[in-house]
Amino acid sequence: MAAMDLLLLGHITSVVLIDYFAVIVGVVMGALFAAKRNLDVIGSVAMALLTGFGGGVIRDTLLHDQGFFFMEHPLLVVCCAVVAALVFFGAHRMQQLQRLDTLLVAADALSVALFALAGAAKAWEAGVGPIYAVVLGTITAVGGGALASIAIAETPRIFKSSDYYAIAGFAGALAYCACALFSLPQLACSTACVVACLGIRALSLKLNLKTRPASALAKGEAERHG
Repeated sequence: MAAMDLLLLGHITSVVLIDYFAVIVGVVMGALFAAKRNLDVIGSVAMALLTGFGGGVIRDTLLHDQGFFFMEHPLLVVCCAVVAALVFFGAHRMQQLQRLDTLLVAADALSVALFALAGAAKAWEAGVGPIYAVVLGTITAVGGGALASIAIAETPRIFKSSDYYAIAGFAGALAYCACALFSLPQLACSTACVVACLGIRALSLKLNLKTRPASALAKGEAERHG
């Protein structure tokens, strides 16, 4: 029945469609991430699936009575594995054209925005309230990437100095919930989330804005008073 739902779009809710788009973009991002680190085809597919579904698994674990998206859509898992393999075999061409870094940044930004939307939308639909909807939107936005980094023994960006990665996810989830509180249509809530997330991320990249560790803040204070 879950596989048929993927084919019969009339039976798919808007929240599930959001998850579909988020997962597919996340899988592409994960496969590009794997290519950048020279993983083989098995490692690339595994990394892509972990990135694409990891944040949603964390979200669905916390929403324990709402069902697991990963387990309910087996055809999507197969399609994502195929997409990841295709990206793997095309990655060397992207590297030759020096486009891999650009594609990775674009896919990463879009995936954070869509996962923030997917997390906040499902949490809101589950009725957990605005605070937890924002929290789950943020967790979903960064969860898959964090798990992927841990899998290859890297410190996830959420735990170190980086561009406004988690902040963008938080802002997107917050924008979604703010619109939902005023009972705006799903399209308006979704658009606000994606625009807020992409806008903050683009601004941080353009102006080279980064979060800083406590040691850097202490050093700055010392220099100002020195």
